[in-house]
Amino acid sequence: MVVTFLEGEIMAIEKKLTVPGLRKLLKENLGRARVSAKQYPGLILNISPQRSIKFLYRYQVEDARKEMTFGVWRPFNEKDNALEGQTKPPTLKELLAEHARLVSLKGNEDDAKAQADPLRERQEIKKRERASKDKRSFKALTVRYLTRYAKAQLKPRTVAEYVRLIDNHILPVWSGTPIDKIDKTAVIDLVEEISLKTPIQANRVLATVKGVFTYAVDVNLLKASPAANVKPPGKEVVKERVLSETELKELFVVLDDVEKCPRNFADALRLILLTGQRPGEIVAMRLSQIKDGWFEMDGREIKPGVAHRVYLSAPARQIIKDRIEDFFLEKYVFPVEGKTPFMRRDTLTSRVRKLQQHLPDLETFTPHDLRRTAATHIAKLGHGSVVPDILAHSIPGITRKFYDKYNRAPEIEAALIAWANKLQQIESGATQTNVIQANFT
Repeated sequence: MVVTFLEGEIMAIEKKLTVPGLRKLLKENLGRARVSAKQYPGLILNISPQRSIKFLYRYQVEDARKEMTFGVWRPFNEKDNALEGQTKPPTLKELLAEHARLVSLKGNEDDAKAQADPLRERQEIKKRERASKDKRSFKALTVRYLTRYAKAQLKPRTVAEYVRLIDNHILPVWSGTPIDKIDKTAVIDLVEEISLKTPIQANRVLATVKGVFTYAVDVNLLKASPAANVKPPGKEVVKERVLSETELKELFVVLDDVEKCPRNFADALRLILLTGQRPGEIVAMRLSQIKDGWFEMDGREIKPGVAHRVYLSAPARQIIKDRIEDFFLEKYVFPVEGKTPFMRRDTLTSRVRKLQQHLPDLETFTPHDLRRTAATHIAKLGHGSVVPDILAHSIPGITRKFYDKYNRAPEIEAALIAWANKLQQIESGATQTNVIQANFT
């Protein structure tokens, strides 16, 4: 801070500073006063009516005269201040030591050409401290985790989900908190608060927090993760929902009604049923992934992390073809305007919840339940051996892992054609005896 000085406002004292001398100054100058101590170059004592003395250092850098406060001295009564819970102020000895350090920088008024600037030095120190504190904040850790680890090691869809959980649930609570100040209690408080409304969501938040702190340990930012032994607050339920043929027929009636189910959502749900793929993979489908009648995904785009392809039967291909023609698609099969260029998986899930009001006789289901439904019915049709291949599930054992490298494309194609025929039969209401099998190849 640059200050204009009026020498007439400053009194001078010749003596060496002592504690009794400072007490006397306070007693004799009940109002505000400024006193220079001649034995201490550049030192100014600013006496306050609040019974304290500010220690200021006055110096000159080039043509600028500056003044900075570097401490406050006040009489300290151990008994009284202990009762009030006050922090002990710096002693006169400590203040004079700091003054000597400032003088040693050769930034005093007797050396006008000196370039050292104590005030600027203090500002730089504070700036470095803030930067260091920011680097140790939870927000800084999440940025490093997402950019240096998650985006390189995890699938884009997984990264997007982590970003959503971090932005919506974690940063509002911990953004500027230093990571070494977050303990197990803080983690428990965070997830339990979320679990009051959405227990399973709380589990996902906890998993994300654990991932971030495990990374912090791996890169030596922390010695141990505060979330390591925290248990998920929500009870995970193994889902077994499979829609029966009767339920599928009722669902198709609603999917055909644009007022009850907009086309975007109806097409997405039908493709999940026809292909047995994950809802997130269907809504993110790109035209470039459709090759020679197959839907192909590389390892970065799907949950197992390995390349996968699934056959598109004639009804599935027709849905995509119609969408290309009707909506002039360029890149995504389900494009939208928003945070992502394609339909969000949770948007589809929300629409299915609204859809339930038009299906009062159906037990609640989710888009992912349609994937389970497809797998179950394909197995019932006698194609159970290729269900894991359709779902992109790994098969345990060394045979499939190391020796059997056959891709089973003909079997997968046959299974999905049979399933498309079955769905056509269910939707039309035809019986097994009077239905003519369509050639959905």
